[in-house]
Amino acid sequence: MHELSIAQSIMERVEAIRVEHEAPGIASVQLQVGTLSGVDPYALEMAFTVAVEGTLYADTRWDIQRIPASVDCRSCGKTTTPDGPFPICMSCDSTDIEIAAGRELMIETIEVDRDEESNNV
Repeated sequence: MHELSIAQSIMERVEAIRVEHEAPGIASVQLQVGTLSGVDPYALEMAFTVAVEGTLYADTRWDIQRIPASVDCRSCGKTTTPDGPFPICMSCDSTDIEIAAGRELMIETIEVDRDEESNNV
């Protein structure tokens, strides 16, 4: 399950941001995961459950937004959303496409917990 190592890497980045802002904790983290990223959002959610156990992030809310794939077709000029694992133009079936969205795996926002008495720490 490579999602566990991804969750741990994301936690390391979040920790660096927490330290940089001298915050006692992190209330929530919003992530974007594209359908073409190779990451299973459900498995990533489960990985966070394991990775945060017994850490400062045990009460942090990890919100995962799934980003659907979309492609720009060089043949017909349309932007479509493929309905399968192989990105093709859904208008003309061309494979001469550019992926416009769906490869994301990124931290979108982090809500820093500034309240030292909070249960999020």
